[in-house]
Amino acid sequence: MSPFSVPESPTTPWIGEVMPSAAAACGVPASGTNTLGVPHGRSAIVIVVDGLGWLNLQEWKGYAPTLRGFLDQSDPIKSCLPSTTAAALTSITTSALPGSSRMMGYSVAHEGKAMNLLHFDRADASTWQPQPTIFQRLIDTELRPVVVSARKFASSGLTLASMRGAVFMGADPLTDRFARARKAVTQQPSLVYLYWSEIDHAGHAHGVGSEEWLHELEAFDRELGRFLSQLPAETSVVLIADHGMINVVDRIDLAAHDELSNGVQLIAGEGRCVHIHTDTDQDNAVLTRWRDFLGERAYIASPDEYPNIFGPGDGNSLLGAGVAFLQDMSVIVDSRAQSPQSIAQVGVHGSDSPAEVLVPFLTLTD
Repeated sequence: MSPFSVPESPTTPWIGEVMPSAAAACGVPASGTNTLGVPHGRSAIVIVVDGLGWLNLQEWKGYAPTLRGFLDQSDPIKSCLPSTTAAALTSITTSALPGSSRMMGYSVAHEGKAMNLLHFDRADASTWQPQPTIFQRLIDTELRPVVVSARKFASSGLTLASMRGAVFMGADPLTDRFARARKAVTQQPSLVYLYWSEIDHAGHAHGVGSEEWLHELEAFDRELGRFLSQLPAETSVVLIADHGMINVVDRIDLAAHDELSNGVQLIAGEGRCVHIHTDTDQDNAVLTRWRDFLGERAYIASPDEYPNIFGPGDGNSLLGAGVAFLQDMSVIVDSRAQSPQSIAQVGVHGSDSPAEVLVPFLTLTD
């Protein structure tokens, strides 16, 4: 087994092609051509549904009649690795792989601790991520770049890292976000990135397929149908996700296993894609113990493999001695450093399974 490799073949679409394709469909090839065949229009709206993987949607499509109508004529595209929000949303908006964007997971080791890449509590997000965004490339064009997301995200670390250059329109209920997007494309030609995260939140807390998750899927699908019935003319709409999700079966706690904790300074990343940072001169010994203990439950990548997995770039220097990709329905946690809430998450992602990596690409307009 080898990890999911970075998207290299033009026949294997990935999330980094979506925004350039949408811009090109509006007649503005800001950073590429329309490789995904987004329908041409005056404006385009890209709806990003956090956590709604292709296989998740296929399994539960009976609860989503609006989306179900588009599935048979669609194929999945690939996310990046790690298959997680900070990395994938940045790949969507920059078309850069995590190795070059330095968005290497939910967290990375920084100043001796794990730093959350959604919030950036100990670094400047605007300089941490060096790649230009699609929104910055559109600033001097006739296509206005717009982000519609939760108001609390207006100045978040992730917004500063991956949404630079966009006009931020904050709205909280989904109906308000759709209204904002509709108003934006009515006012002038715009490329709108509309983000929704409630399905992901329900998955983390209760699991994919849970009553709570299905409620959020149904509610989103219902509002999407209303939105599509009220679109201004010459507006293209596509829907994607940043990653999919699996439900945890087993949690492997470093605190309970000396074979994993000995020689380890800290872990970062996330439970399905674990950055292993070791004490001085312990790299080989630690990786050997992890491989022996976990066996086929995990693929432990070495630093020489990082560029092929995460893409080349400075971000690979943040990963430590090895990266563990969990292969079964498990996560690795550390009860000495993580909160009970984070350890108890039911739905998780980050590794290279099809459920986590494959995401929808649905063309919702002709």
